[in-house]
Amino acid sequence: MRINRRAVVASVCAAALSPLMLATSATAEPSTSDDVSAAARPAFEMPFPCNQAWRAGTRTNHDPQLAIDFNVGGGDADRYKPVNASWAGTATVYHRTGHGYGTYVVINHGGGWTTLYAHLEDAAVRTGQRVVRGQRIGRVGKSGQQPTSHLHYEQRQNGNDVRAIFHGQPVYYFGERTLTSRNC
Repeated sequence: MRINRRAVVASVCAAALSPLMLATSATAEPSTSDDVSAAARPAFEMPFPCNQAWRAGTRTNHDPQLAIDFNVGGGDADRYKPVNASWAGTATVYHRTGHGYGTYVVINHGGGWTTLYAHLEDAAVRTGQRVVRGQRIGRVGKSGQQPTSHLHYEQRQNGNDVRAIFHGQPVYYFGERTLTSRNC
């Protein structure tokens, strides 16, 4: 009789993990409508008012690499345009005077998920404020000594940048695409 070692290992592993899975699911706390589990990505929308078209630029030499720079036109054509929350959460506002992000907002969505909105002209929220998806949180600017105005945007999970998804669709990397906001 021939023994399939892979099948034996798989069944032993399954038997060993089965009680752990039951214990984990039995002790899990119920979630509220504001909480997002660590495994579930929020249904992020673009950080602009509904039906606005923006150029989403990504590049291999960007820091961090998976960030997106949004522009609506050349030069400072997008300066002062509203920036909206991609999803509900709690805001933290930062002001840096030198190079870097300049004035920026980080929204904590729970479950390890955050979004970052940088180079803002100003912030329309305060630290600790709860925001809802689509709420104006600031205006596009060029803080952080940027030569032209744009929005630098990041989606993060557990502090690490991840590839952005808007309205359930992955963003094109690396290059530029024009996207239309569904943040209605």
